[in-house]
Amino acid sequence: MEDIVTRVKWILQAKGLPEQAIENAISKMETTCVSCKYAQDCYKKGIILDPSHPKCERHEYVEQFKSN
Repeated sequence: MEDIVTRVKWILQAKGLPEQAIENAISKMETTCVSCKYAQDCYKKGIILDPSHPKCERHEYVEQFKSN
């Protein structure tokens, strides 16, 4: 499995985003539920209210990049 953080960083660099914006996005991925594979389940259960909720001990990265 490709590291999701590395994949997202590569995609953002390919889009030409400034390095500061990329680092900010990566920071969000590493510290919040935004890239957690359980985030939708937790949202449905009311555990989290939005993707920027601080990650918990259950946190695991999604296995592939999802662009919506």
